Amino acid sequence: MQSVKAVQASPQPNVPVSAPIEENNSEGGSPFEEFMRALVVPAQGDQVNEEELYAALLQERIKKLVGDEAAEEYQTLFQEKKVGWRRADGVERIEDAANDTIDALVAANTLTAEQAAQVKAEAFRAAQLDDNTEALWDGRGSENDPSIALSTLESALLSARTLIEKIDSGEEIIDPEVNMEAQPTEGNPNDGAEGFLFKPVSESDGKLVVLLPQALTGQIEQVVLKDLQDKEIEKGRLC
Repeated sequence: MQSVKAVQASPQPNVPVSAPIEENNSEGGSPFEEFMRALVVPAQGDQVNEEELYAALLQERIKKLVGDEAAEEYQTLFQEKKVGWRRADGVERIEDAANDTIDALVAANTLTAEQAAQVKAEAFRAAQLDDNTEALWDGRGSENDPSIALSTLESALLSARTLIEKIDSGEEIIDPEVNMEAQPTEGNPNDGAEGFLFKPVSESDGKLVVLLPQALTGQIEQVVLKDLQDKEIEKGRLC
């Protein structure tokens, strides 16, 4: 058990994201849609968000590019990573868990770095449900927090399928070198973009990194990760 002494996020409801891989070829939908339906579990009101869609699209892209075995490996690792990215209030950071899973597949030589960049770029683009194409948003927004992107399952799958078909046919080219989330305009106060962000493993140096809200600039001396016995595990790098 670990705790971080920094900014404490307010409790939010948990949102389910995926089910065990199970491809269904029954009538009434394309193979793409049937595959995705086995992964994306809509919330109340048949709503899905961009992070959930992104996580499932990563698996679909891996299946298409590398094969069933790699897709199943992603699914198994993803379920494990979600536990590691679960906040104290039970909310799972789906996008972070999905990206962490991709990194693990590269480390295991299941994917090359180039393949990982490609599936992430394609899944990121196909998961967009609103006009903000520079970020992936979840479904936990509020009146004062616009960082929410929801759609019905049918609409989300149709949108994603349309773009994926263009990608697979060569009509749409997604540049994997472009970091589409490097400069988000807004964000969830708990999930970065001028708000709090906690990453156990950063992409740059593999160490703990903590981003604090701009409003706290100059007010925080350091962020320290400790266990329940108050033993220091690691000091965060403030950004």
